[in-house]
Amino acid sequence: MTKKLTITRKKAIAECKKLWEEIVASGLSKRDFLCTPERGSWVYKEYQYNCPLCEYSRNFTGNCCHCPLAEKYLNNCFTLGFDEEDITNYPQFLEAVRGL
Repeated sequence: MTKKLTITRKKAIAECKKLWEEIVASGLSKRDFLCTPERGSWVYKEYQYNCPLCEYSRNFTGNCCHCPLAEKYLNNCFTLGFDEEDITNYPQFLEAVRGL
């Protein structure tokens, strides 16, 4: 018996791109964005680490091995420049997300 996916790869990528569009438009870090009223329903989706890609990966091994970023770029989000609080390193990370 196979485990039912909580989110598909296609939806995880689309959701991730949408989430980051909203974060960038806010001018805030991800952590600060998720603490604002503008966060919409992102927190209520209860994605692993508030990330659709992490939620997708969790369906398999619970680590980054199946994350679309790791599969495509052979790096995790932190290596690509993501930082929960510091937005100065986001350009490389955002470029990777947009390239999914």
